[in-house]
Amino acid sequence: MPNQPTVKCRQCGKPISRDIAIVLKERVYFCSEQCKQDYIDAHTHKPKSVVVKPPPKQMADRQKLLDYIHRIAPTVNMRLVVGQLTNLMRDNPDMTFGGIAYTIQYLIKSGFDMSESPLGMVKYRYDEAANYYKWLKQAKENIEQWQDNDGVETIVKREYEEDVFK
Repeated sequence: MPNQPTVKCRQCGKPISRDIAIVLKERVYFCSEQCKQDYIDAHTHKPKSVVVKPPPKQMADRQKLLDYIHRIAPTVNMRLVVGQLTNLMRDNPDMTFGGIAYTIQYLIKSGFDMSESPLGMVKYRYDEAANYYKWLKQAKENIEQWQDNDGVETIVKREYEEDVFK
């Protein structure tokens, strides 16, 4: 009896007889169904991940934030800022663009120089700024609800908080 031709399994490399080998297509042989399935799984073209665009409202807020940053720091490299903002939002999904803008405003009021790197301190001071603005909002509400019962009217000159997105 002549020697039966042997072939190699494409997945594990084990030599097997051509008569008992599992054929996927011409000249592609496997020793078992498991090797065949592993080969198919490894060589199947996987679709690229789909990039999900944020809603238009979020994109508008992002653009407003970038415009605000450009207004307070006109000499800063905006490519660097966009990269920092992308990383900041990816690493801290609970942050909002408006919250970042208020944090920058809080840092400027606190005396930080924001001309070189406007987003550098944001992740460290975001919660502190949020607490400050919550306290400020509560204080304004308390003042508006307070009523003096002595009959004397007081004229109050108000300086409204600067709108960050002007």
